Amino acid sequence: MKFALNALPETFINMLQSLVSLRRIEKYLNGGEVKAIPSLDRQEKRIALQSCTLTWPQDRSMTSIAPSIAPTPKQKFVLTDLTLNFPQGELTLICGKLGSGKTLLLLSLLGETDVLAGQLLCPHSPPDSLVSFAKESAITKDEWIVQGSTAYVPQAAWLRNASIRGVLHVYLNVNSSYFV
Repeated sequence: MKFALNALPETFINMLQSLVSLRRIEKYLNGGEVKAIPSLDRQEKRIALQSCTLTWPQDRSMTSIAPSIAPTPKQKFVLTDLTLNFPQGELTLICGKLGSGKTLLLLSLLGETDVLAGQLLCPHSPPDSLVSFAKESAITKDEWIVQGSTAYVPQAAWLRNASIRGVLHVYLNVNSSYFV
């Protein structure tokens, strides 16, 4: 009896961890299906938005635990009536103030947000696009643009609680080989 009572707290913790894991698996399984990406030759090459209204994705898998409690309405950030044409083979910069929707626009081009209205045209890279390109030709240092492939490098905030002198001192000590 003593052994069973001693094992009870550990069993309870394991059951709670299992419940959390099952909820995560359920959320994943109830999520939206990923559309198959056609090959690059069957996709339109231009990148454009035509009267698009974009917003962050809605969480459709969560159900209210207590249906009698009314949810608090949250104002979602929305980019409305965007019409943009990105020139092919050219570098495009997306600049703006903090919270102006730059990340929402970029993630929309990747297909990671909800398009509420309008049309978004953007080719998506098949999973094997770089492998197939590498088989076709050798890439030189000057050829850094791979037609039909998409790369997204998110911004990373670099915050440091120090003076500029202290930051430069650390930077110069770490990267002293660059200045030799």
